Amino acid sequence: ICESKKNIKKLIVTSCINALADSFANGKEYSEIDWNNISNPLKNPYSFSKTQAELTAYRYFQASSSTSDFQLVTLLPGVILGPHVISTITNKPKESLPKKLSTSHKFLLSYLNGSNRGIPNLHINITDVRDVAHCHILALESDKIHGRYIICNKAISHVDMLQVVHDNFIDLKVPSR
Repeated sequence: ICESKKNIKKLIVTSCINALADSFANGKEYSEIDWNNISNPLKNPYSFSKTQAELTAYRYFQASSSTSDFQLVTLLPGVILGPHVISTITNKPKESLPKKLSTSHKFLLSYLNGSNRGIPNLHINITDVRDVAHCHILALESDKIHGRYIICNKAISHVDMLQVVHDNFIDLKVPSR
């Protein structure tokens, strides 16, 4: 697409932190220079596909960088949560919304509807959907932004994540253990 459309100057790819590592080692700090070289189509296919898509974009960029001023930006968010666009653009009752939820929202909903029994002692990196949108705008508007950018906060436990939900949505029944 970029070769045939010479007026395209920048491609912004939404990858994810899974393109950095298959699993995150305790105490290790990860940066944009890290790449997931463990996932494969049978072991964590989602992480593998995100890594391969990003690598493909970078290979294309490297092949074309000597002949154009094309820029590539990849954004690596964690689990994306936040206000859900479906609830603001539909007038459907709440019970019809879960079919339209993102994988990240379904993950959170699994705790709230009881289908995920118990809370594992795991940590996740969460990125607010509004921060993802803001980073896309910044990347698009600035000629100085190129390369890879991790856009998530410090990992939090599932218990702490559910406490945030409880604190902000007091009417919801939120498991605590």
